[in-house]
Amino acid sequence: MAANRTEPVIQELRHEPLPGYRKLFFIVAAVAIAYLALILASSPGKVKKAHGDKTGTTSSHAQP
Repeated sequence: MAANRTEPVIQELRHEPLPGYRKLFFIVAAVAIAYLALILASSPGKVKKAHGDKTGTTSSHAQP
């Protein structure tokens, strides 16, 4: 059929990476992961009673 059909040219915007940003990215990511691990490790553990749960011990909140 149409032998002269051409595909659109895809333009790509590229630049050379600046030195140091890759290393900085990995440092920031490592600090963020370490901070998250510290928060998770220092958590008190499992929640004993969920809000509105009727089972378990009596609540310290005022009862009507």
